[in-house]
Amino acid sequence: MSLLFKDKQFDFQALRLLGEAVYGSADIGEVVSTAEKIRENDYESWCSEWTKTAERLKKSADESYSSGHFVSARKAYLRASNYYRTAEFYLHENPGDPRISKLYNESLACFSKVMQLNDPVIESVGIPYEKTMLPAHYYRLKGMCEFPAVFFVE
Repeated sequence: MSLLFKDKQFDFQALRLLGEAVYGSADIGEVVSTAEKIRENDYESWCSEWTKTAERLKKSADESYSSGHFVSARKAYLRASNYYRTAEFYLHENPGDPRISKLYNESLACFSKVMQLNDPVIESVGIPYEKTMLPAHYYRLKGMCEFPAVFFVE
């Protein structure tokens, strides 16, 4: 059974986004309204429409931030970050596509704003692994001592 797309890949990705609404990293109305503009099985359309949604939210987040509405800004930056990532999802068939790094960097920039505006602040950390460092985020839990800590590896 398909919900938003006949194409199983597109439908799965849209359903994944709908599931993320419970965490605030997507909005049901934004997902449905963006999906309605995407042409079936058209990767360019997918990228274009999710980019437009992300850009609209980033602009809204910037305006909220400038007005001192930091909670609204954080929430909009989080969704924008996720939609930028969603926009570049199907571009990896051509690893040289310059939109991949542009959209990825926009996603990271929005998420770095989320990290700054979160309470408590989310910290970037490195986790030593073999001969390298894995980038991760440290989410200090409010009201807790130094440990337990929650880490998410990028």
